Amino acid sequence: MVSKDYAIKRLRLDEFEYQSLKNWYDEIVKKRGSNYWGAIGGEITFKIVPTSIGEIIEAKCGDNRIILRKL
Repeated sequence: MVSKDYAIKRLRLDEFEYQSLKNWYDEIVKKRGSNYWGAIGGEITFKIVPTSIGEIIEAKCGDNRIILRKL
């Protein structure tokens, strides 16, 4: 899981968006029974789409995805 510090400072998530990401990730870990994603933890990817009126931020883990910020 991405650290709170990284999520807020680098991805520029607000507190609500970070909490949504954490809850989503915790549910995936609970279903899977493990939080091991490999040596570098590369299972979670983030997609940031800049637009003229803001950004769309999506996280994906395997077949699961969550949209953290919509316009």
